[in-house]
Amino acid sequence: MAQHDDFIFRPEAESRAPAEQLAHDRAAYRRQIEYLYAASPFHREKLIAAGFADPGAVGELDEIAKLPFTEKDELRASQAAQPPLGRHCAAPAEQIVRIYSTSGTTGLGKIWASHRKP
Repeated sequence: MAQHDDFIFRPEAESRAPAEQLAHDRAAYRRQIEYLYAASPFHREKLIAAGFADPGAVGELDEIAKLPFTEKDELRASQAAQPPLGRHCAAPAEQIVRIYSTSGTTGLGKIWASHRKP
């Protein structure tokens, strides 16, 4: 029998009952929308422009298709307006732990940050 690396296989997440997983996903979706609305002027403005006046107006997970798309050109403009990470970055600077960048093969490269959870 093959051993499973706990980093790769997480039974508590990967073997949840469908109803439990859906409840987990719905809660995570709500947290993510609320976080983006509070932490990113870029995403908050996109949500408002799409008719979502506040995070509660976004609806539930099964209505995710109503959210606005974000395109590469918007991210490039965001970075140009507020270098180096852009207005779309929702991570507080003091929590950023790693910076990534794309090669820019189809235009200017984009820079991404990951952060530690508080």
